[in-house]
Amino acid sequence: MTAPASAMTAPEQFPGLVALSTALQRSLTVFDLETTGMARSSGVVELGLLFIKRDGRALQRGTRVNPEMPITPQASKVHGIYDSDVASCHTLQRYADTLLDMFHRTAVIGFNSRTYDIPVLQANGKRYGIELATPLDIDVRRLWTKFSGSNKGKLVEVAEHYGVEAGQAHAALGDVLTTARILDKMVQRHSLEKVLELAELDMPAGATH
Repeated sequence: MTAPASAMTAPEQFPGLVALSTALQRSLTVFDLETTGMARSSGVVELGLLFIKRDGRALQRGTRVNPEMPITPQASKVHGIYDSDVASCHTLQRYADTLLDMFHRTAVIGFNSRTYDIPVLQANGKRYGIELATPLDIDVRRLWTKFSGSNKGKLVEVAEHYGVEAGQAHAALGDVLTTARILDKMVQRHSLEKVLELAELDMPAGATH
């Protein structure tokens, strides 16, 4: 995959994710969103991305996005982003190539991403004519429910369980790094084979590596 030119080398390495990338024969994109509200039709106000390249490099990118719709007071209270903070930012259209590459050529990883983040990006993509097909994806929260046997567990609580440092909560890149650290630790603790077994992977038809 091609990472945006402004992506920077991540300050840490993720050997478990590199092993996962090798097993899947494709790069990985760990991502998280901050949005204008809780609905799947909400706009994106912040996008966090961590690219795990097949050669082992880890690149990260965090950017704010103009959603072209109001941010609800409830959402601003959670993530601290207000309309004035994103008024001069690019819209999601600016990142179309990155999103298309992410959905069509990489394995997409998030926390509660099948339920929320992926549908939100797909809905936002439609607004800008960006067709984001169902990706090959791993939802780390779903893995957690299978390993723990519990349907409970917020991101920070799962990080604490696995003994990994949580990034800045409710900041897209901070949550991305937390998610990556959790999955990396899951691979090390439970084995790559077990993670792959429980990940509910469904290789998209016609997908390329």
